[in-house]
Amino acid sequence: MAFKSNVKLTIALKEPDLDAEDLEKQARNLVRELKDLDEVEKANLVAVTQTPQGSKGY
Repeated sequence: MAFKSNVKLTIALKEPDLDAEDLEKQARNLVRELKDLDEVEKANLVAVTQTPQGSKGY
């Protein structure tokens, strides 16, 4: 029997040295790389209107 995990992960990119356009390009590159992984079922960009409660920044 194959193990299937249902994990949802939200990643917020922040880079003070990049303008909004460059930051979006980086986010799109990351999504494209994630989609190429066999282990990833779905990856896409979402609009961020609020930081989810309990979020942590590194």
